[in-house]
Amino acid sequence: NGFVLMDGMKMSKSMGNILPLRKAISEYGADVIRFSVVAGAELASDTDFNQSVAAGVKSRLEQLVKLVDEAAGSKEKKDHSRLEKWIDSRLNRHILNGSKMYSELAMRELALEIFYDVFADLQWYLKRAKHPNLKEFFKKWALLICPIMPHFAEEFYHNLGGSGFATYARLPEIDENSID
Repeated sequence: NGFVLMDGMKMSKSMGNILPLRKAISEYGADVIRFSVVAGAELASDTDFNQSVAAGVKSRLEQLVKLVDEAAGSKEKKDHSRLEKWIDSRLNRHILNGSKMYSELAMRELALEIFYDVFADLQWYLKRAKHPNLKEFFKKWALLICPIMPHFAEEFYHNLGGSGFATYARLPEIDENSID
């Protein structure tokens, strides 16, 4: 039962920095708001809703939507190049770390691990991959991010051929043999 700060300051009518929830959701979307609040602080401290963070998350999600759409339209190839092994290793490491953070309720660290770090890995991979092979990557990632961004996760999961609801699925299985 703490406060939600707005850009580092206490939110209050007198300060004029109130952002009504309905307006925030219409501007950024429910998943972006949920993620920004979760990523704003650990559970024991007040969270800081930062509008520039929300705008950055929204921008990254727009890029991810395009990448997921491309991956959904491509045929999955069984490629065992070093680059494919690298991205698979990175994802499995994020799943391993994310699973631990979920169980410890380390939500801020979790948000950084499964969103920002995964996004950075994707950027590195895409700069080097001639023919990106990301269908299974995104299907697993959608399940990993689902508790924090359920709407996007459902869309991604179904666009990639997942069956059932991602919300009811378990976290993705860790392939510890691929972590290198």
